[in-house]
Amino acid sequence: MSRRMGVAIAWIAILLVFQLYGIAELIHNETPRASFFGVAISDKTGQPIPYAHITLIRVEKEEQRDSEGYFYEYYRLDYSGEYEIRADAQGRFSLRGIPAGLYEVRASSRAHHFPPRPPSDEERPFRIELKEGAREELTLRMEPD
Repeated sequence: MSRRMGVAIAWIAILLVFQLYGIAELIHNETPRASFFGVAISDKTGQPIPYAHITLIRVEKEEQRDSEGYFYEYYRLDYSGEYEIRADAQGRFSLRGIPAGLYEVRASSRAHHFPPRPPSDEERPFRIELKEGAREELTLRMEPD
């Protein structure tokens, strides 16, 4: 009887070790997370913009070699990593627990937009890097349309 008890305890110990190893692997392979907070205000008046629509789109950095052997890098938007939120009545917004990385920030409301458009009228992206465990705060100064 005691031999059977010893074998059972040994198997339970082995199963427990494998279980703990599996949990450790899950924790190790978890995607690093970050938080993004801020307020949307009018660039002209400085007043909060209620219910502004804010979008974060993940940006992937790509590198390639051209036919002459030179490396060049470019950025590609990854729309599968897109996060949208609506600001509250005071223009405040927050996104918690999103994967850390480089994001392009866009915002719009009925009468405002972000990022500002340069005089050439070509769109210039605004990017922010969210670091693991960090809490990034941003004031979106939105231009009138």
